[in-house]
Parts: sequence; structure tokens; C-alpha cells
Amino acid sequence: MIRIPGAPAGRGGYKRMEYNDSYPPASVIHMSFPERGEMPPVKLHWYDGGILPERPDDLEPERNLPESGTIFVGDKGKMWCETYSESPRLIPESAMTAFTPRPPRTLPRVPEGRNGHEKNWLDAIRTHGQATSNFDYAGPFTEVVLLGNVALRFPGQRLMWDGAGVVFGKTFLFHPPDARERVLALADAATDAGTPAAEFLFRLSRLYVRWHRLGHLGAAKIYSGDA
Repeated sequence: MIRIPGAPAGRGGYKRMEYNDSYPPASVIHMSFPERGEMPPVKLHWYDGGILPERPDDLEPERNLPESGTIFVGDKGKMWCETYSESPRLIPESAMTAFTPRPPRTLPRVPEGRNGHEKNWLDAIRTHGQATSNFDYAGPFTEVVLLGNVALRFPGQRLMWDGAGVVFGKTFLFHPPDARERVLALADAATDAGTPAAEFLFRLSRLYVRWHRLGHLGAAKIYSGDA
């Protein structure tokens, strides 16, 4: 289960604004991934449009964050790299200098770096081989990026994504906001009762249609079954 909340309000001196007709010029998106096999949980924070993450405390005063890149924060230290994982360095630089011996390279590199991806793809076609960014890697990666776009349409809300089922879980985005707590309660009750997912979703769809027809009565009343 991937939890993808929208950008929080008022963080870092920035103010949330409504962009109903387009995506915003800048955004902050937070994603939480659970344990995956032997890999522990991890959080990913995305910043764009000129918004930068908080400056690491142990970054030297004379060094600046790159305009585009990634900061990795682990239990034993921090590391950054530029776009496309270029120029990886430990933070602070003294940690990089002391990092010996360097581990051997085990992942294949794309010849010519960022300018060689298209050629790498064509070579895979010609040789019946596998591109470095094959679908096993690029598919889930693209899925996460697109989910970030979905999160931008629901700022301030926590979205629950079921990657295995390729559906949103207990979020039910299309139901009215003032009825979503009721929807969550209905979902919990259906889970406890062992109600098949298809049957429960059909019930919810009927409530949604009812709300559209009788919206003047108020969503909370309709979803409670009192209407």
C-alpha cells in the first residue's frame, strides 16, 4: 500500500493555492512506501517549481544544493546526486573523502550517459536484449510519477494506493468531502463482514448517484441512509 498525501499548507513559507484548470507552477508531494521484502519503509518528498527541500544541517556553508537532484537520508548519513544520479557525493565532503575503499560498480551503465538512452533502447531492439530502463523498472517508476500528478488534484488529502490491485483503496476520491468519513466507516464495516469488494463498490456507486440526484439534502444525510 502506498500512501500519497497532497502538499501540506504553510510549509517552508509557501502558501497553498487552488489551480482548478491546470496543474500548479510549483508543488510539494509526500509519498510513503511500506516494507517490501527485506527493504524497510521509505518516504519520498518531491519538490518542483523552484521549491527546494530543507538544507541539510551538515552541508558545508560554501556548498549549495543543486537546482535538480536527489538527497538520500539514511540511518548512517546523507548523500546527494544531481539529475539522473550524476555526481553522487556524501554529505559532508569530509565523509566523502574518508569513504574508502569505494564499492565496486555492480549496475550496468548507459554508454554516453544521459545522451545515450535512446541508443541503449535501439541496441536492445537490435540485439534482442534488455534496455537499462526496461519495463520492469520503468513501469513502476512511471506509476509513482503519475500518482504524484493525481495527488496534485486533491491537495491536503491522503490518498491510499493499492499497487497490487491498481486501484485507490479507502480514499474514494469522487465522493463528497463531507461524506468521506462515513465512506471510510462503511469500508471498515464491509471489510469486517467479508463483503466482496465488487459488491461494496457497487453500493458506493449507488450512494454516489443518489447524492447527485438528491444533493440538496446534504451529503452527510444521504450517505448515512437517512434520506
